[in-house]
Amino acid sequence: MATITVTRTTALFPSAVFVQWDIAPDAPGSFLIDVARSGSPDGPWEAIGIALRDAYNYLDEYFNLPPPENPGAEHVGLNLFSLSRDVYYRVTVTPDGGDAFMSAPTPVEPGLDRRTRLLKRKIQRDASIGFRKLNGIPVAVLKRKRWGTRCTYCYDAVIREATLEHCPICLGTAFEGGYWAPLIITARRTPAPVQTQITAHGESDVKVLSFITLDYPHIENKDVLVDLRRNDRYRVEVATSTELRGVMIHQTISASELGRNAVEYSIDVDPYAVPPLY
Repeated sequence: MATITVTRTTALFPSAVFVQWDIAPDAPGSFLIDVARSGSPDGPWEAIGIALRDAYNYLDEYFNLPPPENPGAEHVGLNLFSLSRDVYYRVTVTPDGGDAFMSAPTPVEPGLDRRTRLLKRKIQRDASIGFRKLNGIPVAVLKRKRWGTRCTYCYDAVIREATLEHCPICLGTAFEGGYWAPLIITARRTPAPVQTQITAHGESDVKVLSFITLDYPHIENKDVLVDLRRNDRYRVEVATSTELRGVMIHQTISASELGRNAVEYSIDVDPYAVPPLY
């Protein structure tokens, strides 16, 4: 049975919500995605993202808008930072030629009481300002595709994997395009020395760095981080969370630097065309 899970509903300073999801489809293919918002888990639902294709996240910026001149106009602003207001999101996925399925209604920052929710937002706001003004660098997050249209060039249906690491179609991921569109964030990077390891093919240099980001977007193993200052690219090996009283605040990521011949360097990342999340 196909399912969709909302993995992030994080409030962004000053007034927006970052929504991220993960799809487990019955069959590979392309999907149309609709995002809706409500003040109640039972609706009524307001469509805010319609017929999104090739997306795994949505940035809801329709908060605190001025009152509409037309009473029937869409996107009447909500007060995001009102502690007495709950906001829910629901994501609907429509496969090409298949039946639609939807996620459960998910509130912003689920599982947190109002005081903890406000404390988390304060900590993350201060951290994002520190990243921008003190010790952060611009980083592009390339999320590895884990659903979508299978590669027609190198995908093996028997072993269910890509057979070419440097495939020009799927970049070794088994899905067309290889990675979703980049998201620009600011992260703190910890330098690390180059380590030499002995392998069956001789000596190999390995450079593993640590990155600290906020808790969004959700970064997983085999995603790629791009240092936009140097165009260095790193494959995520381990991603762990930093918590405060059981509340996730940051992500600590260990990533190994890719060689300059890696196929991930063929991905064009234009920081001027993609606005940063924070």
